[in-house]
This record gives sequence, structure tokens and C-alpha cells, in this order.
Amino acid sequence: MLHGRAAEQAAIGILLDEAWASRGAALVLRGTSASVEGLVFTHMRVPDFNGAGIRLEHGDLTVTQSWFRDSQQGILTGPDPDGSIAVDKSTFTRLGTCEGAGGCAHSVYVGDYGSTKVTRSRFEAGRGGHYLKSRAAHIVVEDCSFDDSAGRATNYMIDLPGGATGRIAGNWFVQGPNKENHSAFIALAAEGKANSSAGLVIEDNDALLREYRERLAARTGVTVCLAVICEALKRLKLRPKKRPFGRPSRSGPRSPPSVRLTASR
Repeated sequence: MLHGRAAEQAAIGILLDEAWASRGAALVLRGTSASVEGLVFTHMRVPDFNGAGIRLEHGDLTVTQSWFRDSQQGILTGPDPDGSIAVDKSTFTRLGTCEGAGGCAHSVYVGDYGSTKVTRSRFEAGRGGHYLKSRAAHIVVEDCSFDDSAGRATNYMIDLPGGATGRIAGNWFVQGPNKENHSAFIALAAEGKANSSAGLVIEDNDALLREYRERLAARTGVTVCLAVICEALKRLKLRPKKRPFGRPSRSGPRSPPSVRLTASR
């Protein structure tokens, strides 16, 4: 946890680098609620391969206009069934790793929380694990972009390992060719049914796969028919689109314009 001068510096600074990661994360939060705005977290690395920009042990968290980059993990949380997490207008770049013996780290990992909400944010160029993994009982992911075109050894775009209710809509997905797991964009209850998924809505999402098919064929010699891919997308209520590959982010800051960090116990 940050105290005194360290907390004061976090509130007035913009970039938090590896020098802040001695406790496993730049910000270790244990209060009742916290709000983080306009910070850049970079090069968070620790020996157990679980270095994060924000480590949330319990309580509510709101993150806006922030950038997590070039680290083992962006946001990592413990369990809090009554807690809620909201991320808006933020960017997650070159995060994740599966180097550690304890399993993979992800761009965002939410433990057994009450709810996770991610809106108007961008995930790109992952380096392992999933882009968004949430064990929360309720999930909302809207108006985000998941660009895996420059990803390496990545897995799912969205992983809901215990199931969830909620809505995943209005998102843009680009499947990259250099993946550890090509089986799905969105995985539901892959580790069991800890939560009900009744009423989960997945709709109005866009997916780009043509370039993925071509690069996959170049790497493996296997050509997958686009009709087969499109049929799989329809079952997930994803719309295949003909769009420029690597489209710029619709949202998510490159240089956060303001800085604010508030917390209450």
C-alpha cells in the first residue's frame, strides 16, 4: 500500500515505472474504494512474473484515461464478491506473460468480484495470457477494441472462466496469427460454472479475420475457408467486417491529459 510521500507523488505524477513495482505493483490498494485517472504504468516486472500496474486486494475500483504498457500485467485483483470494477477510456499495450510457474498473467485479471465493467478501452499487442480475464459474476464489455494483430503467444480476447451474466456488445476484434490458443474470441465457463450465465448477451460485435487467415496459412500451410470462419462468428453473434487491418483505436489515451488518484478506506 502507498503511504505519505509515495502516495503524494503518485497523485501528481504521470508515469509510474518499474521503480514502483517493489511490492508487486505500482499501486497496491486495500481500501473501501479507489479512483485512478490519467496515469501511465510501464515496465512493471517482478521475479514471479506477476508485476502489475494496479494490484487491488479488495474494494471498488474505477480507472479512467490511463495507459498500462510493457508489463507483466495491467490490473490484478483478489476476491471481493461485493466489489465492483469499472475501466473506461484506457489502453492496455504489450501485457501478459506465461513464463511463470504459477500460470499466465493477463492484461486485466479480475478475481471473484461482484461485477466488472470495461468500456471505450483498447487492448493490443498482448505478450501472453488473455486480454481480459474476469471471474466476476456480472460482466459488461462495451465499445472496446481488441487488436491482436501484433500479439504474441496470446489466448482469448475475453475469458469468463466461471461464467457470468451481463452484456458484451459493440466491440471490435482482430484475431492475430501468432497465438497460443486460436480456439475462441470469447470463452465462457472454461473452468467450471461458478456463476450463472443465464441471460448473458453477446451482440453487435465486429470481427476481422481475413488477414489472420492469410498469415495463418503462410505460417502453417493450412488454409481455412472464410465461410467456415464466418459461420463460427455468426454463432457467437460476431459480424465479420472488411476493414483496414490494424485500425487505430476508437478510444483510449496515448497521453493521458490529466492525473487524479483518490482513495478512501
